[in-house]
Parts: sequence; C-alpha cells; structure tokens
Amino acid sequence: MVQKVKNRLIEKKNLMMKTLGQKRVYQLADNTRYFRRKLVDMGFIVYGNRNSPVVPMLLYLPGRVARFNREMLRRGIAVVTVGFPATKLLDARVRFCISAAHTRQMLDAVSPKGLIVSFFFLMIFPSRH
Repeated sequence: MVQKVKNRLIEKKNLMMKTLGQKRVYQLADNTRYFRRKLVDMGFIVYGNRNSPVVPMLLYLPGRVARFNREMLRRGIAVVTVGFPATKLLDARVRFCISAAHTRQMLDAVSPKGLIVSFFFLMIFPSRH
C-alpha cells in the first residue's frame, strides 16, 4: 500500500513539474518577445534571435559603455554592457537578460528608464565628431 501511494505521489509531482515547466517556458518566450518589441517600437536597434531571452541593444557610444552600465545600475536595472575589444569599435551594446519570473510591470519599468538614460547620454554628452 505504501509503495502505491509513493508511486502515485511521484507521478503527480512529475505531472505538476511538467505543467509548471511548460508554463515557465511559455512565459519566458512571451516576456522576451514583448520586451524586444517594446525596444524596437521606441526606436532602438536590437540584435539577436527574436526568441532568445538575451536581448542585445546597440549603444553606439563606445566611450560611454561603463557609464551607461553604472547609470542603469543606479536606477535599479542590472544589465551587461559589452564594448571594444570584445566587439567592433562602434558596435558597443547592452544586453538585457529576460527571465520567466519578470512581470509585465517590471518589463514596462525598464523600457522607459532605458529610453531616458539613452537620451540623457545622447543629448548631454554628444559625440565630439
């Protein structure tokens, strides 16, 4: 009797994990497409696969990569910035890593902040060329 109950519990746990796992995969895909579309709608150039949870956005300001990273962190947004020599000189970019745990409110909060930070750097610190 105990073995039957144990097997039944394991069966139910596996079923729940599959359902929960699928739900998380769908949520991750939805979050990724939503965030990428939001950035593109705001006029940013976004690289990479449309379904990848890593969303690279071009910065075009190689001298401002570290500053952009610090400013985003100050605003409570963790990003990964990549610049020269890891990329071409004018292909500096920021990578946003999307998770299934992010909510729409979180993703909506990041997009305007990124826009504000970008305009801040473009208008206040223009290129010297």
